[in-house]
Amino acid sequence: MLFANNKISLRHCGSFFFILCLFSLGIQSLYAETGKIALVISNSEYSYGKPTHNIANDAQNMTNVLKRLGFEVTLRMNLDYRAMENAIYKFTNRLRNVPQSTGLFYFAGHGAQGQRQHFLVPVNNFDIRSERHLKYKAVSVNQIIEDMTTASSKSIIILDACYEKPYNSRNAQSLCDGLTTKALPFSNQSGFIIAYPHEETIRGRNIYTKTLVRILKRAIRKRIGIKRLFMRLDASVSRKSYGRQVPWHQHINLDYFSLGGVRTPKKTQQCRCCTGGFFTTCYSCPCQN
Repeated sequence: MLFANNKISLRHCGSFFFILCLFSLGIQSLYAETGKIALVISNSEYSYGKPTHNIANDAQNMTNVLKRLGFEVTLRMNLDYRAMENAIYKFTNRLRNVPQSTGLFYFAGHGAQGQRQHFLVPVNNFDIRSERHLKYKAVSVNQIIEDMTTASSKSIIILDACYEKPYNSRNAQSLCDGLTTKALPFSNQSGFIIAYPHEETIRGRNIYTKTLVRILKRAIRKRIGIKRLFMRLDASVSRKSYGRQVPWHQHINLDYFSLGGVRTPKKTQQCRCCTGGFFTTCYSCPCQN
């Protein structure tokens, strides 16, 4: 009799673990919503002017929370010019091939301005010695915006790129010194938002991404409009920095777009089923004899 009960117990264990596997696959599918695609680039190992802030940690935290928000995320770290161009090309091409896609681009590292344009700086920045070199040795923010807004229905660009000494020149200007709407192209046919932290980051103190990640984590359970999200971010960073850092963002045609509200499977009703042997197994109702 004990042997028979043990056989039943083993059968119930197998059923329990099979159900558990299906449950896990269901959760994973929730975290890969079709059409939400993100590229996260983290550049910290620069040949000139390494930022003191832990950029890699910020990028990893962003990657983790974006996955939980349903994004298909690609994380790339410490890219030179060619690798950055290639990663961004693959990203925008992926957006173009997915109908009604939402693209999110996050960059952490050096950003610069020059010749009325704005650039993201690759790790091989030692040979960038004047703003004239930026056009050929750094990645154009203007081009990223144009490519994303033509490839996706909604585009979110977050540039945590306000660190000092972005390249090998004493006259080098950070991205934050001149990032204005007048210099950036917009597309009236596509929802678009761009955001960046502001000048306090230049002096080594960066709470922008940390605060953003915290707000995004709250959005996992409670959906939040993208406009309200960035307004909340700006207010929170300004308050925590005692007004020394006031982030900036600009949007167009994103009034009704929201992030978050990812649903998790409800626990199935369970009953206590005694199978004999040395332990008791619980599995979904109805219980089987």
